[in-house]
Amino acid sequence: MSRVNFPFVAAAVLSMLLGLHLALVRAGFDLPGSGVALHHAQVMVVGFLGSLIALERAVAIRRAWSYLAPPLLFVGSILSFYSPTFMLLASVGAVVVVGVFAYLLFNYGHRPQWVVMGLGALLLAVGNLLYALGFPINYVLHYWLLFLVLTIAGERLELSILLIPKRGVVPTFYVPVSLSVLGVLLGSGTVVGLSYLLLAVWLLYYDVATRNVRAGGLIRFVAITLLLGYVWLLLGGVAWILNLPYDLRIHTVTLGFVFSMIFAHAPVIFPAILRLRVRFSPALYVPVLLLHLSLLVRFLYDLKVGAVLGVVAILLYFAILNPLRG
Repeated sequence: MSRVNFPFVAAAVLSMLLGLHLALVRAGFDLPGSGVALHHAQVMVVGFLGSLIALERAVAIRRAWSYLAPPLLFVGSILSFYSPTFMLLASVGAVVVVGVFAYLLFNYGHRPQWVVMGLGALLLAVGNLLYALGFPINYVLHYWLLFLVLTIAGERLELSILLIPKRGVVPTFYVPVSLSVLGVLLGSGTVVGLSYLLLAVWLLYYDVATRNVRAGGLIRFVAITLLLGYVWLLLGGVAWILNLPYDLRIHTVTLGFVFSMIFAHAPVIFPAILRLRVRFSPALYVPVLLLHLSLLVRFLYDLKVGAVLGVVAILLYFAILNPLRG
């Protein structure tokens, strides 16, 4: 196990657990923490996902300065409970992540995936800054959601780019990306939703997952989980375009898309970060199916029941994955 990386992973896991607890509070359960339940978003996006993504990039480039990002993102998100100004720390952390992609582009040349992921990190930095300055959370969320979407989309482009058959296809990836940034700057949910829809269609058609779904074992599991996530991103785009209820617009993207991506990538990311083996088990399909069931229940039947099922799905997934067993 990497002793250097373990504290950062532990902090991210603590953020996730806190975020899940606050999610239940926001769903209407009478639990401790009602006074800070509104901080659920920054705990999950900045403290958990932001710090974990920053750690993944730091491990990839192996530069000491890049390891500043995870603790700044984690500490900034937690201290912002007391004052939004502390989110400036998280903004600096996101700028460090932007620096990671600038380093890659400067030293290894232009790669579309690095441009897209770097843009996502920049949006995270701006979103954190806006939060620190007191902008409404509903406005800041556009920046945070797009950070997640662009980071994941860039990673998928990186893994699929060599298998895209025709020249000129990759530049079309910039169309939904540019549209999404325009939508965020305009504060237009309709434009952002259209970008999500187009991006989902692009990924469903060109992502290597469409080929790998015919494989077996872990490769097939990853492909199926990714494709399910792309469907949720497409539905999320439709929800934003039609201005459907807020909970549906947010959680089609965060739970349906983002957590599908986490479930798909975790068996690969954990070994890379912690230097531990993870054995694939078909039992991982159970929390994946439960996650998607939880969303259907949440949107079509009962928010509280759906929230509980979603939390159980996430905890069950990591209990089954258990990278510490080697």
